[in-house]
Amino acid sequence: MGTILSIDIGGTNTKYGILDQDLNFLHKGYFETDNGKNVLSKVEELIHINPKADNIAISCPGIIDYKSGHIYRGGAIRDFDNFNMKDYFENRFSIKTFVDNDAVCIGRAELHASKDIRTDVNVVISIGTGVGGTLIIDGDIYRGKNNKAGEFGSMKNLGQDETKTWNSRLSLRSLSEQIPACYHSPIDFLEHFDQNDKPLKDLFNQYYLDLAAFIRNITWVIDPKVIVIGGGITYVSHLIKDLRDFLDGTGNQCSTLSIRKSTFKNYAGVFGAATMVKEQCDEMD
Repeated sequence: MGTILSIDIGGTNTKYGILDQDLNFLHKGYFETDNGKNVLSKVEELIHINPKADNIAISCPGIIDYKSGHIYRGGAIRDFDNFNMKDYFENRFSIKTFVDNDAVCIGRAELHASKDIRTDVNVVISIGTGVGGTLIIDGDIYRGKNNKAGEFGSMKNLGQDETKTWNSRLSLRSLSEQIPACYHSPIDFLEHFDQNDKPLKDLFNQYYLDLAAFIRNITWVIDPKVIVIGGGITYVSHLIKDLRDFLDGTGNQCSTLSIRKSTFKNYAGVFGAATMVKEQCDEMD
């Protein structure tokens, strides 16, 4: 196994990395996603720039058959609906290509790096442009019959509008539509909002109240040992402390639950996708 070109396609930005056969990062970078066609074009440029890459690994939002590489629903990138990413790159470049769901790839990264989620039931949540997740049971990723297990962001939010999902309440894209233009991003807002501005403080509090309710709902159904949070929200430095404060303020149902950020933070999807290559090579040895 030579170097791996690993891509994590997000709804806002696409991260990428070049990793060696021991999964060490040799290079990292990112570009704006824009749309599906732009992503494919940019990845092709990266392939030409890195002709020695022996494998391509791709983390992508949506409902995906990881064995065939077929994307049934592209999540935040609707250009990828009913699209086979694996066939696209293998047919064009004759490079072995691996594709899996983005939240699952974060789970892959955690399984590689952390011992605490290799036993019992654990949950990985990805919060970025959208909200996704994956279940890890006794060290194995549980996908469900139709590869939809862990799509927590698609669950309905039973409030005044029954069409609302957790994606519409917790995604960074949704939050960006509510914050003033003076903040560069939702991360900037969550880090630096003016606590003396009551509407902004109310928005901050509501976001964390919603996130705490989301976590509690998951614990009532799954009762996990660990919840790992990945995606763009990991750039919020006090994320876990603030979340824990809101959870503790609403009861002790989650008092024994371990919650932490993903080991590789916003590059967890890049690393996790690359583990698919290493797993296959290890099986062949």
